[in-house]
Amino acid sequence: MKNVNRYETMFSIVLSVLMLMFLSGCAGPMAIQEQAMKPTPLELKKTHDFSVCVSAQGGREKDPFGIPQVSNEQLVKTVRESIIESNLFSKVVPQNQDYSLDLFIVRISQPLVGRDATVKIEIAWTMRVGLSEVVIWQKSITTSATTLENENSLLFNRIVLATQEATRKNIEQGLTEISALAL
Repeated sequence: MKNVNRYETMFSIVLSVLMLMFLSGCAGPMAIQEQAMKPTPLELKKTHDFSVCVSAQGGREKDPFGIPQVSNEQLVKTVRESIIESNLFSKVVPQNQDYSLDLFIVRISQPLVGRDATVKIEIAWTMRVGLSEVVIWQKSITTSATTLENENSLLFNRIVLATQEATRKNIEQGLTEISALAL
C-alpha cells in the first residue's frame, strides 16, 4: 500500500511540474523568425548593377539540446530579402549569376544556463565571380547580442531573441561591406 501512495505522490509531482512548465511556456519556446533577422533600413555605400545568387551551409534548425538556431534556408531567405529590399544588387537569381555570395555558419555560441543570454554567431562570407572559384572578397564576421532576463522571463526565448539580433547584426555588417566593394 505504501508503494502505491509513493507512486501516486511521484505521479502528482511529475504532473504538477509538467503543468507548470506548460503554463510558463517552457514546453513551447519561440522559434527563429526571419523577419527579426533582417536589417532595416540597410545603409549602403553603393549598389551594384549585377545579379547575385545566395547560398548557405553550416546552419541547423536546433542544436543537440533542442535550442533553436539558424538554418541554411532561413539565412538564405533573410539575406536574399535584404538584398532585394535594399537594391544592393539589381537581381537575386537562382542561377546564371554575375556573382555568387556563399555564406557558411561557422558557429553559434548559445548559453545553456544563466540570467542574461549572450549569443555569438560567426558567419564566413565569400563573394565569387559567377560560378567560378575566383574569390573577390572573403571575410569571417562575428557578432553578438545579449537579451536581459527582464526582457523575457524564459531562457529559451532570450536565446532566440539574442540569436536573431546577433544574426541581424552579422547580415547588416556583411551586406554593408559588400556595398563598399568595387565590382
